[in-house]
Amino acid sequence: PASTRKKAVTKPASKPRKKPGQKPIEIDIDQLAKLAVLGTSVEDAAWLLGISERTLQRRLNTEVEEDANGEPLYTDIQKAWFQGQAMMRQNCRVRLLNLSKSSAGAAIFLAKNNLGMRDHVAISDPDGGAFGQTVFGLARQAWKSQQKGKRNKDAGA
Repeated sequence: PASTRKKAVTKPASKPRKKPGQKPIEIDIDQLAKLAVLGTSVEDAAWLLGISERTLQRRLNTEVEEDANGEPLYTDIQKAWFQGQAMMRQNCRVRLLNLSKSSAGAAIFLAKNNLGMRDHVAISDPDGGAFGQTVFGLARQAWKSQQKGKRNKDAGA
């Protein structure tokens, strides 16, 4: 009979469920930027901020989307960290440049890395052509010929 059939019960439309889990951990962006300027590692920055290294790594490695012009849309955390690191590198350059005024080693380092200079000596061959050899190579050749001269001297004695 029709009265014994069960009727389909329709449930009212429910609200979309929120994702389960903890609330996102708040990261002090100003403090993060200051740590990046100091050249702090991600591990140390996470410890100083009171969060896990994994959390900070995950937030820094979040996939970067692009706007309509193809420009990257970084998160606030990524901006703070990357800008802080850029400022640290710039500060390092300025300090090294100032140091190069009184330190030959710093000046040589800058010349090699920024100007493309290297320890290279150009020597003319007897035909007038030029060929190059490193200072190390010249020193090694001089040492070898000196050793050869010693062996010949010892053999003749």
